[in-house]
Amino acid sequence: MRYCNAMKKMIVPVLAAILILSLFGCESAQTFTGWTAKSDMLTPREQFQTQAVNGKIYVLGGLDQYSNSLSSVEEYDTETNRWTPKASMSTPRADLQTQVINGKIYAMGGWNNTANNSQNTINQLSSVEEYDPATGVWTKKPSMSVTRSIFLTETVGGKIYAMGGTGSGNTVEAYDPAANTWTVKAPMLATGSAYNSQTEVIEGKIYVIGGTVEIYDPTTDTWSRKASMPESRYKFQVQAIKGKIYALGGVDANGHVLSSVEEYSPETDKWTAKSPMAQQRMEFQTEVVGEKIYAFGGSDEKGALSSSEEYDPAADKWTEKSSMITPRNWFQIKAVDGKIYALGGWSNGKAVPSVEVYTPSI
Repeated sequence: MRYCNAMKKMIVPVLAAILILSLFGCESAQTFTGWTAKSDMLTPREQFQTQAVNGKIYVLGGLDQYSNSLSSVEEYDTETNRWTPKASMSTPRADLQTQVINGKIYAMGGWNNTANNSQNTINQLSSVEEYDPATGVWTKKPSMSVTRSIFLTETVGGKIYAMGGTGSGNTVEAYDPAANTWTVKAPMLATGSAYNSQTEVIEGKIYVIGGTVEIYDPTTDTWSRKASMPESRYKFQVQAIKGKIYALGGVDANGHVLSSVEEYSPETDKWTAKSPMAQQRMEFQTEVVGEKIYAFGGSDEKGALSSSEEYDPAADKWTEKSSMITPRNWFQIKAVDGKIYALGGWSNGKAVPSVEVYTPSI
């Protein structure tokens, strides 16, 4: 009898604790190995852009769960795990591009559609606007010379270079924030878009990598062709580590999703096949932390993925990591203080607001 009474005294508090956790939840209930769920964005979105300024993440534009283009902007504080609505852009934009110079965010181009997409009308954009996180104010800037969406941008020497994209062929122009002017530059040798090409900057030169490879020198305003990738691909990703560029995954010319990886050396102008990813991926995201490449999510020929893996270029080795909580493609990745945030995207047939963070050391 004493034993039973003692057991009752132990069981009752445990049951009470379980009841409290089931009613109110706890942080551990939202934590997977390596990934931790964070507060949702205020608006589900895909095909949007993100930038980080002073440790805070800004999400801009995109499409909502009804495929309507958005002008809204939200700020995420990684310290407090809170989202705050900010002043909207003057124009709704999906498939836009953004760059940061001197702590200010520049939103450029993209496209928008009619309310509820009822007429399926697409408006290509050339407009540009600047956001100052310190004041929360948007300022209209001179428009690009042509409309651009799904295009390429890089910042070199304090200037933004806009290249190619839908409706703009192989045209290139540069924006100088100090002079507040756009200047038309030498065109690319081939037509490029953010679906079939990716960019990296090495030693002040812009590499545009797609079916062909070309390099732009801003000091001479000239393009030169380089060795093409052995395997054609689009909807892929590139990352640069220690002066070499890695092309990962995507879709080949026959529509097959790829797991292959190739390394480009600017010094030798040669491509070398590297160890493939464990997972075939397109429409995925990558990030570099600690000289290792992380590949997340995307989709294969069956649907959206949650899997994650890490590549060590020094060892030419891929290691599978903890899967994301939410499978997603058309999402965004942003690294802040060594942690990688996965935001929004397309999952289970709709745009989602979910956010999660990965700590590479785990």
